[in-house]
Amino acid sequence: MSDKIKDDLDAAIAHIRELETINRSERVTVDLAFKAINSQLGAMDALAQRALGLEKALAGMLFAFDDGVGRDWSAPLLDYARTLTPAAEFQSRAKAGEDE
Repeated sequence: MSDKIKDDLDAAIAHIRELETINRSERVTVDLAFKAINSQLGAMDALAQRALGLEKALAGMLFAFDDGVGRDWSAPLLDYARTLTPAAEFQSRAKAGEDE
């Protein structure tokens, strides 16, 4: 085999190894990006679940108050809360006489 062909093959092999290294590095970067995205989606889901729980609690508290009920300081607060969520009856999972 001529020296020129051997040098060209060695250069090609080196180039292929370099591309494999870059490909592995890109794969690791993509994997890390997907892990970060999944982590953020999990955190967003947890926040959404917390928001739903808080909205349910607020709706239950508003259901306990009719319009016009409350002290002077609480009426504006209740009116504002009603703009965030409508009042809804809260159904406790606890049996009558038991604490939740």
